[in-house]
Amino acid sequence: MKAVAWGRSLPGLLVALLLTALTMVSPAAADTGVSTIGRALREGPVYVDPSASALPSADALAQRIKKADKPVFVVVLPAGYPTANLFTNLRTATGITGLYAIRLGDRFDARADSSVLSNAAVKNLVSSVQGEDAKTQLDDFTDRALANMGGSAPASWGGSSSGNGVSPVRR
Repeated sequence: MKAVAWGRSLPGLLVALLLTALTMVSPAAADTGVSTIGRALREGPVYVDPSASALPSADALAQRIKKADKPVFVVVLPAGYPTANLFTNLRTATGITGLYAIRLGDRFDARADSSVLSNAAVKNLVSSVQGEDAKTQLDDFTDRALANMGGSAPASWGGSSSGNGVSPVRR
């Protein structure tokens, strides 16, 4: 009887061990943590996850944000990225007051510290760009936000003339 029970549970145990091992060694899981994104945003205003759809206009978007000298942070993540407390954790990881816009797959949302933009203004901006493709959505949102928000870009970005502003993924 014990041999039969052991024989039935062995495949389940092996599957569980395999899934655990794959989760632990997945480079994507290690590289796309909120702390990694937060570090990248302290270096530049735009972060595009390597697992997300490419954003060809990321360099131009980052340069516009830096030139405007406003604390706008744009993050592009793959669909399925964990969303629990994402904005709060991201804001905590950067430690910078600002407006945080996240494109997650085909979804888009934003949050801001009230000292740079009111909650009502953020909701209006997000509503105004719903249903647009990624490039248009992020460009329109950023342009409208830059025209209406307060605050200054973090000094860690090095001003509007240095670098492209798109944060690299460190491996």
